[in-house]
Amino acid sequence: MIRSLTHHVSQPAPLRSAATTSKIAHPAAKSTTSTVDFRKLMQPAAVSTPVTPDPSPDEVPHLGPFKGDPYMHPVVPAPKAPDPITSSPWMPAGTVGDQNLMNKTEHESTMNSWLQNYTKWSNDNKTQIYQQAMANWQLNDQRCHELGLASPPKPTPPTLDPVQPMAPGYWFQ
Repeated sequence: MIRSLTHHVSQPAPLRSAATTSKIAHPAAKSTTSTVDFRKLMQPAAVSTPVTPDPSPDEVPHLGPFKGDPYMHPVVPAPKAPDPITSSPWMPAGTVGDQNLMNKTEHESTMNSWLQNYTKWSNDNKTQIYQQAMANWQLNDQRCHELGLASPPKPTPPTLDPVQPMAPGYWFQ
């Protein structure tokens, strides 16, 4: 059942007359605004010059409280990331394409150009994935040696498709 809003609102406090109320617990304090000089509050804090010890020529300065762990060694830089893919699955922008749709040799030439371009792009993708997998494997192999674990297996190289045109008549079978 839905109740009206008046049931959800708290009951108002009963009003008391001035004669029955006691004095307020915190009497009004004397105003201090006239005694405070606000210009002093707005002045910047005094800046002290930092004390720096004179480093001796034999001591190498270091930052922070840590002296360094003798078992630490510098981080080996990560292997170079593979080059970005520059090929595309589509025909290059300057490709004319089919001009005469009834010319079978022109259409075969266009289709073979597309197939070779697509195969090159697909091979580039496979090669880039393999190169990234090898870079990740090198990092994992190094970490496993440091931890005394067995090395993970090397990634297998991809099987690349030959970039070649199809036999004459293939596109019309």
